[in-house]
Amino acid sequence: MFIIDNDNNIMLTRGDTAVIDLAITIDGEAYDYSNDVVQFTVKKDTVTSDKILQKTFNGTSITIDPADTSGLDYQTLKYDVQIITQSGNVFTVIPPRNLTIAEEVNFDGNT
Repeated sequence: MFIIDNDNNIMLTRGDTAVIDLAITIDGEAYDYSNDVVQFTVKKDTVTSDKILQKTFNGTSITIDPADTSGLDYQTLKYDVQIITQSGNVFTVIPPRNLTIAEEVNFDGNT
């Protein structure tokens, strides 16, 4: 199961794949960030410095692979998404939101 609500909170069954397609607009116009770096960061909360997961992408989507969450406890974490431009500017395009790692039954990887 993979759900993103209207506030960008994510619920993902532990060990599942999720692909998040980003659509960024500035003043109502689509922003082309295909040459920028997209950084997806997950932490226990917004005050700790320890990262649970950080993935960096070039392109217009974020992929969470099964291995990224298969070893995590069922819990609610915090995530955000930043764009890092070629000139080094950093813009948080999704501010801290919840990432819930939901329960699974089939956690041995067999179908």
